[in-house]
Amino acid sequence: MAHDPYAALQALVRAEALRTSHPEQRPADPERTADPEHPREQQPDERDRG
Repeated sequence: MAHDPYAALQALVRAEALRTSHPEQRPADPERTADPEHPREQQPDERDRG
């Protein structure tokens, strides 16, 4: 079992996700950050509260 086709497929998908995402984002982030109504995008900055 020197060659696992499923592992190779996972590596290919992971490489494609890294290639198509922004450098500062992890592969799992683009869907989350693309949603303008996501609650994590609307958190107030503690520095703005004074």
